[in-house]
Amino acid sequence: MWKCPKEVRKTMNATVEITPEIVSASVARGLRAAVPERGACKLIARRIAATPRTVEAWLAGESAPNAASLLRMMAEYETVCDEVLRLIGADRQRRRTAPGPAGGAGRYPPNPGVLTWAVFTLRTTAGGGSP
Repeated sequence: MWKCPKEVRKTMNATVEITPEIVSASVARGLRAAVPERGACKLIARRIAATPRTVEAWLAGESAPNAASLLRMMAEYETVCDEVLRLIGADRQRRRTAPGPAGGAGRYPPNPGVLTWAVFTLRTTAGGGSP
């Protein structure tokens, strides 16, 4: 059974801001865990329609993949998907606990779709008609 490396476990619940460097490191970690053998660059390149040199840069953490390549990697390799979802969870946690725009402790503004629904509901129930 695969065991999560100690250095990854330390950062699993950490709150981080998503940057290109963080994405590069996470993708590299996920790819190395998925395809640890020799010739990984060519194998990964064939599976996701990229060049071996590009994959080599991803494995070294030198660059981050574009959106289409990242989605193909996430679909093909579960470890890459897990790494990306871990980053998203950490970023959400960071934004939830960050101070609000006014400087007070709180959340970022709510989802605009929910806010629009709430305003529409208030107007229609108060007799104000549709917006």
